[in-house]
Order: sequence, then structure tokens, then C-alpha cells
Amino acid sequence: LLGQFGRYISEAQRASGRSIFIFGKDAGFVVVFSQNTRQDVANHADVLSTFFDNTGTFQKFFGDYENKKQTCAIRMKVGPTDQIYAFLLFLSVSQDRNPKRIDECLRRGTLAGLGVVHAYDEALDPPSERGGLTKLDILSLKVLYHPDLLVGADTEQVSSEIARLIGTLAK
Repeated sequence: LLGQFGRYISEAQRASGRSIFIFGKDAGFVVVFSQNTRQDVANHADVLSTFFDNTGTFQKFFGDYENKKQTCAIRMKVGPTDQIYAFLLFLSVSQDRNPKRIDECLRRGTLAGLGVVHAYDEALDPPSERGGLTKLDILSLKVLYHPDLLVGADTEQVSSEIARLIGTLAK
């Protein structure tokens, strides 16, 4: 799983042209590969709890996660200007979990941490033979992080610029 996560991060860095720190003080991603949700949440509560406003919200989030036997949970820290400044991806990787769902969670979680959230339809955007990010994932990252997209531009400006970039980058 670490190798696949590394591949997703490498592909995302190439597509976005940005450095992504997953270790050290500049790390923006926290990824937990959990075999035992209750134990891992208790062991890492100091880090995990920073993604929640209070203890009750923290406990409810992971209680619901465990009760529903989910494979994947995503949580973001958002600043006062709605900028994502930290991202949590929590995956249950025990033997009874579907490996394809775990991989999909890892891929989608990596993208969501970079601001790319889109509906996924395998018929329209099939995964490549070797795995990794799809063509739509890569195009989305290239557009989102393109230097021609200006922060603070109005919706009309952004819409026309995105349409132009898609036409140029999709070739």
C-alpha cells in the first residue's frame, strides 16, 4: 500500500507541478493504514484529534466509522479562507476489506487532499492497465494547478479559463 500511495503522490506531483510533502514539518497529508480501528485511533489520538473541533466530534466520527465497517474516511483541516492546510486519510486494511476498495480510497483520498473531487465513472474514465491515476485525474490536477488560473478570479473568468485549459491540455 505504501508503494501505491507513493505512486499516486509521484503522479500527482508531476501532473500538478507541485511538491507534496508527506513527511516532516511541512507534511500536509496524514495517512493511517489501520488493522484495528479502535486501537489505532487510541494510539494516534494526539494527531487525529487535531482534525476535529472537539472531543465529541472526534469520538462520533470514528465511532460511526467503526460501526458502519467503512474502508475509508477523509477529513480536512480548513483555514479561515477555506484553504485546505492539512488532510487526513484513514484506511482500514484488515484482511476482510476489499483490496480494490482500499486502492480506490487511496487514489481518491490523494486527489481530494489536493482539491480534486469529482464523480468517478469507470466506463467514462477507465483506470490504466498499470493502475495509477486516470486520465481525468491527471487532467484535473493540471487544470487546477495551472499558473493561468488566478486566485480570486470571478466565476465567469475561471469558467472560460478552465474551458481553454481543458482544450489545450487534453490534447
